[in-house]
Amino acid sequence: MNFTRTEVLAAVARNSGRVFRSATATTWWSLPLAELSNVMLDIQPAKGRRMLIQSYRGGIHSGLDWYQNDAGMVLTETTIFQGPFRREGKPVAFRARNAIQYATNMDELLRRLSADNNGLYTNERLMGDGKTGEIAMLELGTYKSRLWRSSKQEWFGGTEGFYWGCNVVKDRDVALEYLPDPKGSYGGRPLFVPQPRDTKKQDLYWQHKGKIDDSFAFLAFRTSPLVSGGAMDAKVTTSDMVPRSMVWAAIGRSDQNAWVPRSEWREYYPAMVGMYPSGYRLLQARETAPAAREKAAAPPKPQPQPDKMDPEKLWKGWFLPASGADLWLKAGSFHYRGILLDEDPEKALEGVRAAYRLTAREEDTPLGRLGFSTRSNQFWRLAYHKGALLFHVNENGEFRRPFGTEAHRKLRPMKRVRAPADLRAVNISRFRPNLTARSTPVRQRGPNSTGRAMRRNRKRQTPSI
Repeated sequence: MNFTRTEVLAAVARNSGRVFRSATATTWWSLPLAELSNVMLDIQPAKGRRMLIQSYRGGIHSGLDWYQNDAGMVLTETTIFQGPFRREGKPVAFRARNAIQYATNMDELLRRLSADNNGLYTNERLMGDGKTGEIAMLELGTYKSRLWRSSKQEWFGGTEGFYWGCNVVKDRDVALEYLPDPKGSYGGRPLFVPQPRDTKKQDLYWQHKGKIDDSFAFLAFRTSPLVSGGAMDAKVTTSDMVPRSMVWAAIGRSDQNAWVPRSEWREYYPAMVGMYPSGYRLLQARETAPAAREKAAAPPKPQPQPDKMDPEKLWKGWFLPASGADLWLKAGSFHYRGILLDEDPEKALEGVRAAYRLTAREEDTPLGRLGFSTRSNQFWRLAYHKGALLFHVNENGEFRRPFGTEAHRKLRPMKRVRAPADLRAVNISRFRPNLTARSTPVRQRGPNSTGRAMRRNRKRQTPSI
């Protein structure tokens, strides 16, 4: 088990029963663990209160002595001498998480924290209630415990309005639960003997008595020996901040000194980089708690793709149109062949529809009346796009081969072709009604459509392209 050393402070304003001025903690830990413990969990459970818990990646409880919830409750701790283990009890990770998740007042917090204790990892707990301004200190052994409450004017060492902790047990009965190895030397102190950190906190208290506020915590956590050795962070909150899920936090030593890995540490943990001061940052839960990530849905099954057209079964070669009125047969068949061979024919066809709508906005001439021009390529663009759409005319919207290589050969490649006369050769007489129509039978949709074109097409009731 990793023994965590912690500095904790809790103060209530003198002559005020409503506001606790600050609850603070700084964790002392080994650098390999400290580097990984820079996470503040914002948890909105399905049942219970929303919580902020300092932890590490994958943690479900703190492990770094800091819990608060949106009911105004704050809970921190410092480790004291280990008492006996009670096998049938519940571990501190469960009890602390249960207490902060469901408690809305001091009595409930104390009850949930103490219930069915297995004794493992004996702590001195400091806690506060932002709604009432009450603070409390609980030394929780396996079978023995001692509680001090500000609401009952119970103070240790005469420090009215102020509790502190730094890994030294205060109550004699709780201290006597410590059971050393019967075959070893005792080495422990069954009575409270103040250590340098205890005396420094009391000195600060007597210097600032009557004017302790959150700035007192910032002062304490930049003062030696409260910040030295393995101090890795600092957390500060007040009764106004806790219900709003807010906390000041510094990750790294709060006296702004760097914690550089020793050379022997790097030998065992080559990935260590150390911890460097970042200053205090105000952390606050989001307005809406992040939703739990749901299990990723299975990827959709790939849609069956239509069989790609075999180019050997399509027409080849080329021919010359006899006039502009025959240009659509050359340009349209060439363009439509490219559509049929495209990786995504439907998408390619949509592009042609859009291109035709744009071209037709300038002028839409019937295909059978097109003529060559040296001033504009409008005739070619109409023959190219409108002709391709004409090849695609199909009431079912399916792609079709208007003619194969043999039929295309009958159009006498390299010879002048007059479309109306040669339509019989390829049996595509369905084109005839559209050669004199001003607009091609294309379903008008998209930004380039016009109301006139749409009305005109509805009147003709021609099949859609």
